[in-house]
Amino acid sequence: MNIGRILFLAIFLLSATLLLATTSILHEVKFSYNVDSTSNVTALEQLQLKKEYQAKLLEVLVAYSQSDKMENLKQDAGLLEEELLGIPTPKEYRDLHFKIITSIDKLKNGSVSALTETRLSLESLIKDYSWLASTLSLFIINNFS
Repeated sequence: MNIGRILFLAIFLLSATLLLATTSILHEVKFSYNVDSTSNVTALEQLQLKKEYQAKLLEVLVAYSQSDKMENLKQDAGLLEEELLGIPTPKEYRDLHFKIITSIDKLKNGSVSALTETRLSLESLIKDYSWLASTLSLFIINNFS
């Protein structure tokens, strides 16, 4: 055989081997990104949902803080709970929403211990959510004093 052919075959085999090795390595490597697959529109929608949630929750709590709206919290706990369940909740606030609803649900029992438990549960949320602190404090003062 000619030395040129041997050199050509050696280079060809080396190139083919490198190509196969590279593609198999690339198939094994998983490229993951910590970004939503949809785009920035989703992030904007989540931000808007977050703002709407905050506004609606504050609106509901203010309405139930007024004495003419909430004569007896024990009787109207079901109505408050229904209103809260109707608010679309972003994923960042699902834990908060769950805690508020479960706290209000305890009021259906009607016992003094349920009132105390609910008050303590709601007061614990004040330190974690500064945007909710003043309205939630007003709600607690007007309904649990």
